[in-house]
Formats: sequence, C-alpha cells, structure tokens
Amino acid sequence: MRRKTKLKPIFTLFALLHVCVWMVSCSIIDPCDGVACSTGPPRFDVVFVDKVSGKDAFEEGRFNPGAVRVIQDNGGHVYSKLMDNGDGKVLAISLLSKAGEVRLTVSLDETTKISLKANVREGKAKCCTNYFAEEIATLDIPSEWDKKTGYLKIVL
Repeated sequence: MRRKTKLKPIFTLFALLHVCVWMVSCSIIDPCDGVACSTGPPRFDVVFVDKVSGKDAFEEGRFNPGAVRVIQDNGGHVYSKLMDNGDGKVLAISLLSKAGEVRLTVSLDETTKISLKANVREGKAKCCTNYFAEEIATLDIPSEWDKKTGYLKIVL
C-alpha cells in the first residue's frame, strides 16, 4: 500500500501554476512584433495627352510643368510630383492613408482644371495594413486606364 504524502497537492498546484503562466505569456507575445511593414500611401499616376498630336501635352508645350497643382477638395493633404518617365511627363499623386472617397482638382494652368475622384481601400494582412487607390476617374472630361502602363490617361 502506498503512502500518501502532503507534497502531491503542492506538485499539482505547481504544475497548474506553470500551465497558467505559460498560457498567459503566449497570449501576451505580439506575433507582429519585429515585422517590418512597408505601407506607403495610396498612389496613382496620370498622363496628359494632346488630342491633336497624340503626344504628351507637356512635351507639346501646351502646359508649363511648374504650374501644375493638385488640391484635395476638402483641404486635406495630397502629395504630387510631375516626373519624366522617358516618354513624357507623369503626374504621380499620393493620398493620405485613410479609407474613403477622395476628390481632387488638378490645375494644369489658370483655365484648365480637372476634377478627379478616387476610392481609397484599406487592405489588412496578418500584421500589416495597406491602402490602395481604386476606382479613379475624372468627373468632367473623359479618361481611360492605359492597361499597358497602368496610368490614368487624360486626353486634352
């Protein structure tokens, strides 16, 4: 016959405490800690084409590159830069990383103003959140997506 010891409840309590500490410590550890997320702002590119020549409107001398301005209609911040892509000028537009519809006005000169809208969508992965500009369109003149380049093409 085995003899009962007073240590058995202490060992059971110790084992239970060990399991509890292990479970709590695993739930405290952030699985995303140390994961580097590259979450740049949502961006899209626009090219302006002369309807007569079919060439870049800036290269044709229709607009002054220094006069281009992009303004968010509600006064929010928008970053834009006119860049040379080798075939002409591309207007890169970066929006705030916030989901929802954004309306912009692109001013090419004192009289040529183009209204744009874009939908910013939030995309979440396990540890990162990214924002994407989608459903980009002009409101007052025709435009089309150039599937080859990925640019919004506006013919003026």
